[in-house]
Amino acid sequence: MNKFVSLSIAITASTLTIGTAPVYAADSDLDFSQMFVFGDSLSDPGNTNGTGNADIYFEGRASNGNVFTDIVASHLELDPLTFYKPNRGGARSDGANFAKGGNNSGDNGLGKQLNSFLGYLEGESANSNALYTLWIGSTDYLSGTKDYIAGNSPDIVDTTVENVIDGIRDLYNVGARDFLIPNLLSFTNSDFHKIQGIDEKIFNQLTDDHNQKLELEIAEFEEEFSEVTITLLDVNSTFDNILENPGEFGFTNVTDSWLECDNKFRCDVNLADPAAPDGNLSDENLSDGYLYWDYIHPTTKFYQLIANEAISALNSEYNQAVPENNQAVPEYSQDVPEPTSILSLLGLGLSFLGTSAFKQKDKQKQKQKV
Repeated sequence: MNKFVSLSIAITASTLTIGTAPVYAADSDLDFSQMFVFGDSLSDPGNTNGTGNADIYFEGRASNGNVFTDIVASHLELDPLTFYKPNRGGARSDGANFAKGGNNSGDNGLGKQLNSFLGYLEGESANSNALYTLWIGSTDYLSGTKDYIAGNSPDIVDTTVENVIDGIRDLYNVGARDFLIPNLLSFTNSDFHKIQGIDEKIFNQLTDDHNQKLELEIAEFEEEFSEVTITLLDVNSTFDNILENPGEFGFTNVTDSWLECDNKFRCDVNLADPAAPDGNLSDENLSDGYLYWDYIHPTTKFYQLIANEAISALNSEYNQAVPENNQAVPEYSQDVPEPTSILSLLGLGLSFLGTSAFKQKDKQKQKQKV
């Protein structure tokens, strides 16, 4: 059964900032034995080393704290291996995170992640008692909207959604059965749109078209394969609700990024913010009210909200009791060195060996990256 879930009420989430290591109490009876993650920077725990600057980005992540799948995994008492950077931690026995910042849904993005997973399996079937999270496609539109406007990528929505569904099918064919699939964010008010000169209305329409088609395609997939369970998470509605009523969700600024980024996506501390005197990031309350950490990436506060939503949706999907409180609890905080100006995530990546066994449609050019 497919659950299409959106958050319609305010949730109070505790704040995480740079230098804060979060822990989460076990808060459900969900019994997934492993978690496997595929996606872009919204799920990347450090596979691409974030932006490369630990001063203003948290442990290789493109945010000020843990990202969505970090928090979901913690709720499940799992700590998947950071696959491409195993020295960053995580346990292979708990699964693996293959998500990489900047990856699109095509053969050079999701396709390579799936191929890495195939190597991880070493000829065995995938764990049918694991949770598989796939959140990808934003880079396809961030890099392809201008081509679409110019008439060069008329099938961008069909291609991207097909890639996502093909990814689910590839995982299903090797044994995966339980999926958590968030839809895509519109990134309304982001500096990325402003810097790129992208018409937000067109980008938002592409996002809406993608999300509608994704919902239909997932419903058809579940009709075809009765053994699969897909929880489709409507994170974009949550995002839109925050934009319309930020105070109800604990946000005070949904129009600016906490970091200040120039037109070449180089980011530093937003010195114009009176809450950030002298560029000091050691105050754990500085970024509490911000939706955006940099030109495109949300703060960990947003990830906490949608992770809580995901856990509630999974509990509902698998008929478990919905926990009364599944909030993050900061374990400790520490001072962070004063940051220096750095290059952003754009252009960074890792090279891979081998040829992809999972072929994805790769008709969109990968220019700017999420």
